[in-house]
Amino acid sequence: MLRKLTYQHKFIALMVGVFVLGLLFWRGSLKSTFELMNKSKELEKKIQRDNVSSSQLAEMKKEDEILSAYLGAADLMKEDVKNSMINEVLDYCEGKRIEIIEVPESHVFQEEEHKIVTNRIKVKGAFIDLMLLNHHLEQEFKEANVSGVNFEMEKDKRTRKNELYAEIYLQNITQLN
Repeated sequence: MLRKLTYQHKFIALMVGVFVLGLLFWRGSLKSTFELMNKSKELEKKIQRDNVSSSQLAEMKKEDEILSAYLGAADLMKEDVKNSMINEVLDYCEGKRIEIIEVPESHVFQEEEHKIVTNRIKVKGAFIDLMLLNHHLEQEFKEANVSGVNFEMEKDKRTRKNELYAEIYLQNITQLN
């Protein structure tokens, strides 16, 4: 039967056969391969988005911790901060040449969204000891932040010696909302 066909008909039959075989090959293996490849790309994009989201979440948690540390613990009341500050300074001054001279009342400033409690403590001692106390309060005391230090040199009238005083200001900022 193939001998009776012309070359043109044989060529058309060959093309139809190649097309049918290509269609079968496409349906059998290539179609599922391309579908899996597309699905894989989509999943990779989703994983990348999730990784970015989780890294952003970690960054946001770190930022929240930093802001919470900066603003101070919202649960602490004015007297609690003052008492813990006094205890911290007393613990640090034990065995060192630092004396607590005065701890005046706390100053409270309140706005709509924030409450700022400023505590003051006046201590007497050598310059290096006072600087180490200041450094200790800045690094270790988490309930409030050191906002300022004022050094004064006064002459003791009894002993006629110069005494160095430091007035340390600690602030606790809390959000009201």
